[in-house]
Amino acid sequence: QKSLQQVVATTTLSDPAERNLSDESKRQYQVQLQRLHQQLSTKKQEVLTLRTVLQAQRSTSASALERQRTTLERQQRVAAQQVEQLMLEVKRLKKEIAENASFRSMFAGRCEEYISKLSAQERKYKAVADENILLEDLLRRAVQQKVVLTERLEEFEIEREQSATLVSLKPTKV
Repeated sequence: QKSLQQVVATTTLSDPAERNLSDESKRQYQVQLQRLHQQLSTKKQEVLTLRTVLQAQRSTSASALERQRTTLERQQRVAAQQVEQLMLEVKRLKKEIAENASFRSMFAGRCEEYISKLSAQERKYKAVADENILLEDLLRRAVQQKVVLTERLEEFEIEREQSATLVSLKPTKV
């Protein structure tokens, strides 16, 4: 850039005497000009290459971004489906919980009913057992009384037979 500035500065000099340069200087300026043209051409080539690379990178980035967007949308759809399935599962489980609670309360009610029936049956059984003991006691007493009465009856009959035998053995007064 420094040499370019020198070329511009020398060409813009106002004094025509200074414009008449020697052949040597002209050659140097031409060599410099050619070198600068080559550098400009190289820079243009580099700019074109960089533009091509930039465009390729843009294209690659755009396609990668589109793939990422597509992947993200697909993952979001899958996630939404999973969330929907999970929500349905939660609803189903809540329904099952409600049914189980209903069954549990029915079962508890039946258990209470059976417990009360069992308690009533146990009371009846105890009453029957107590009554059975009482009846057995009464039966034992009745049997004992019967035995006593039977013995007394036998004694009475023996006495009667003996007195009848005595009466028949006694001479009759006539």
